[in-house]
Amino acid sequence: MVTRSGRPKLGDVAYQLKVTLLGVRPPIWRRLLVTDNTNLHALHLGIQDAMGWQQSHLYHFELDEIRYTEYLDDEFVDDNERPAKPVRLGNLGLKEGDRLAYLYDFGDHWLHEILIEVISPVDRASEYPKCLAGRRACPPEDCGGISGYEDLLVALRSPSHPQRREWLTWVGPHFNAEEFDIAATDLLLRTAHSARRRRRAGA
Repeated sequence: MVTRSGRPKLGDVAYQLKVTLLGVRPPIWRRLLVTDNTNLHALHLGIQDAMGWQQSHLYHFELDEIRYTEYLDDEFVDDNERPAKPVRLGNLGLKEGDRLAYLYDFGDHWLHEILIEVISPVDRASEYPKCLAGRRACPPEDCGGISGYEDLLVALRSPSHPQRREWLTWVGPHFNAEEFDIAATDLLLRTAHSARRRRRAGA
């Protein structure tokens, strides 16, 4: 189906995405299912919910040397930067096997790869977005990037480590780097998305 503008109507296609945090072993990843009318800012929020980040920092997506971001200062916008909100996944011409980058927190530099695994018709009986699978907890906010996270894990594994108490105070006694609860993550993803839709409708 096409609109009067001649462009394909969005909302009929679903993208299965694998979002992987780069530089961490064993890998930390989430498999998400979203519709093609999801804008890039909404995708950012969904990744935050699914990974376990707290939306505390700036971000950008990058595809074909174009960066899509939330914050744009008119005095310092590069030629290759675009606002994320107006751009929907279905506008990007993505195909199965394509990849785009997602960078969260320009200081800690949490770089993710987003792989387009499957493109399929939307299931009208299902709710979107969905979290289909995943592995491991994401690093805590502001822990110093990959190297800081590695130091954190070393300290937590060693009862005699001089920084263990400091890191436990930072992450809390129940932090488990290997834990991933798919049911809780999927519920958070869908309820947060529904709450944002209700807020926009009431605005």
